[in-house]
Formats: sequence, structure tokens, C-alpha cells
Amino acid sequence: MRFTLDISDMVGKYSEVLSRITPEIRASAESWYSGATTFAHGLCAIRTDWNLATAASVISALSPRERWESNKAKALAFAMGAPIRGLGRNIRRAELASRIGYDALTGPKTFEFARAIAGDSEAVVIDTWMLKVLGRKSCTRKQYHQIATAVAITARNFDMTPREAQAAIWIIVRGRPD
Repeated sequence: MRFTLDISDMVGKYSEVLSRITPEIRASAESWYSGATTFAHGLCAIRTDWNLATAASVISALSPRERWESNKAKALAFAMGAPIRGLGRNIRRAELASRIGYDALTGPKTFEFARAIAGDSEAVVIDTWMLKVLGRKSCTRKQYHQIATAVAITARNFDMTPREAQAAIWIIVRGRPD
């Protein structure tokens, strides 16, 4: 069965989730990416040849299938030139990202994650937790952009940036901020 998307249905589903937001969740959502940006700046201090977009791209390249704390540990080790175990494809992508930044990120999720970490409040990361709200496990590139549009519309309805709304939805659906 083909997955058809209706923007208004998706906005309704994301709005239902955001209707459960508490002041604590909102504060956590507002601060999550700023903390990630601070971490990326720290990598730039270690690797003075990196700018913020490069550091964010390296973090994002190492992120698939990683919890945030593990992702940060691997990004820090990578920046320091220490060996990283596993994740061969992700390490190769991080090596490329350390040279060309965003252009190394070919998937919409990793590209948007890097932009969000680098401070773009319009970036929307669609991962398994965001898809779960829609009853999906995956999406095409075109569907990804439609879903991101629905999140952006929902965000405006809740007086949030798209990045903050995505983080809040993620926290509510996942059940914890990290």
C-alpha cells in the first residue's frame, strides 16, 4: 500500500502531540539544539580548521543509529584524531564532511540535522520518532520534505520555530529528552 501524505492530516497529528507540551518539555526543546550548537563550537576550538557548519556536518555524519551521548563522544574522538570503532560508512562520511561540510551529507535527515545543529531554526529533522507519529517507519525524499512542511506549519500554530517543534515532538513521542 502506497503512503500518501495529506499536509492537513499530518499537521493534525503533530498538533495533537504538541498539545501535550508542558513548560518543561518546551524549555528542553528550546535548549536542545542550542546545547548541540555549543558542543559543535567546542569541536571548532579543538579543530581550528573547522567552521561551525563543518563541525555540525561531522556530528551529523556520525549520528545514524547513535544515541546523542555516543554521537558526541564519537565526534569528539574524531575531532581529536582518535580512532573510532564501528560505523565504517559513517566514519567515511565524517571524513568527507570534515573537508566539504554540508555537501558530504547526501540524506535529507543528516543534512537537516547538521543545519539544525549549526543554528538554522528552520531546519526540520525527520527521524523514526517523527515518522512514528504518522504511523510510518520510512519515507521517500519527497515525502520527507512534505513531512517537514507539515512540521513547519504546526510549529507556527504553536508559536515555535520548526526546529523547536521538531525537538518537542521528538521528546514527547520518545518520552525523554536525550
